[in-house]
Amino acid sequence: MTSGIKSLIFSCLPLVFLQACTVSQPTTDTQSAKPTDARMEKPSNNTPSVRPQTFMLRGQLVLSSDIQTITPCNSNQQFIVRFVDPHELSQAKDQIPHPNQPVYAELIGNLEAPDENGPEGDFRARFKVADINILTPDARTGCQQVTHSTRASGHDPDWSVRFQKNRLLYRIGKKTEHSTPLQATRLGTEERRYELNNGKLILEGRLCSPDNSGSLFGWNSLFTLNKQTYHGCASLANLDTTLHWTGLYQASSTQNRDFSVQMQLHADHTATTSYHYQSSGEAGRESGFWQQIDHQRIQVVMTRYQGQKLIAERIFSGDPYQLTATTETVNGIAYPIKDGGLTLFRTQASQKIGRLLPQTRTLEEQTLSSSSEYRPDVAKALQHYFQLHRTPIGDTRYRWLKFDLNRDGKEELLALMNWCGKQGCTMLVFEDEQGKWRFNSRINGVSTPFNLGTRQQAGWQELVFPEHTGQPRALPYTGVSYPTSVENGEAVSSGRVGKITLFRDGLSPQEKGIKL
Repeated sequence: MTSGIKSLIFSCLPLVFLQACTVSQPTTDTQSAKPTDARMEKPSNNTPSVRPQTFMLRGQLVLSSDIQTITPCNSNQQFIVRFVDPHELSQAKDQIPHPNQPVYAELIGNLEAPDENGPEGDFRARFKVADINILTPDARTGCQQVTHSTRASGHDPDWSVRFQKNRLLYRIGKKTEHSTPLQATRLGTEERRYELNNGKLILEGRLCSPDNSGSLFGWNSLFTLNKQTYHGCASLANLDTTLHWTGLYQASSTQNRDFSVQMQLHADHTATTSYHYQSSGEAGRESGFWQQIDHQRIQVVMTRYQGQKLIAERIFSGDPYQLTATTETVNGIAYPIKDGGLTLFRTQASQKIGRLLPQTRTLEEQTLSSSSEYRPDVAKALQHYFQLHRTPIGDTRYRWLKFDLNRDGKEELLALMNWCGKQGCTMLVFEDEQGKWRFNSRINGVSTPFNLGTRQQAGWQELVFPEHTGQPRALPYTGVSYPTSVENGEAVSSGRVGKITLFRDGLSPQEKGIKL
């Protein structure tokens, strides 16, 4: 990591920053391999400080003579692959008639930082394979298959079983598929047992290859029904159960109004972190990977900064809507993040990030005035904002209104605060996240009244503010939040000013606001 970015992260960011932001009963066997327990380890150079849980990775696997790689489904990224058990690698290669021929693979394991030297140095991460779930020659269409529950099958005669809710569905030969309830289950890392009224299904963790199929499964299966026994192979549910963490997280500085951070966690387990100055654009970008440690923590490791190699690890705790990291380990050296750490907030734009092209929307004329009436939900949202920033409320006053800015059927909360200067006051915007107000944007230099614009971006209507120069300034939604200052907005003509007016009363929160 260069000295410049190290100074940015460990000196500038924590001091100005970040909290101001936003940002055994019978069961259906739909779970992947049982995750390994996360364990803390002593940090050392290029070694993560935790051992994360394993997860299911699906993609196209290439096993050449000197290197193995996998390209996750629906991704253009490539990870280098290392098999923990050389015997599994040998058996996998035996199933592939030609070296370098891609195959469809479902692998259970976890990511780690690649070696900086040698061929691994060109990859963002290394996937360490603990177990094979399935390898098939169907490389092109494998990723198009829908995810499925644990299933087993065999021949002589043909038979198959699968799970649905608390029942096992089975088919023998060409007969109709039948259903029977699960009576009990016992799931282990090497054996899985499912008890039925009239039989049982046992899966053993050993590689299994059906005759002449060209496929390799991670489990042997033994299915007993009405005193008849059937042998075959099996694969576990192929769903990655950690993807609820994916999304776009962001934070803006409370003291340096020009600065913000964005972190994107992708479904292929790659991650990017970018640092932005509103006035001059992107200040730096890191890329790497992420994975779950447990239900309350994730590990985010950056292995590149502006193309340079590094290993920088942050352990975030929280939930999929709010994440906090208190330390960062860079090339084996731990640095504390000051002022309580780095707090990032997930935005609803995570699902809208692909719709960033401006679109024109015609809205009917409407005028809304602000209120100084006490509402418990409004007060609670603002109080929580102060708690996140670890700052005293003091003599804070505000006026507020609610309006649906993104046309999702749920109103946003706009609170005009008595934090005012020559250019105007500060306005906070909160979005409805499952019935709770979650901070989205902080805009400085707001004068009232102001209007919605005629354009919308990422599903959100732009805001158009009067400006002391006399020319309106538009703030389009960035996909994460609104820009942090009106003065950074785009100077526009009157044709961009819409017919919906907010804070029409023009009352000042300093004089006519309710005390928090």
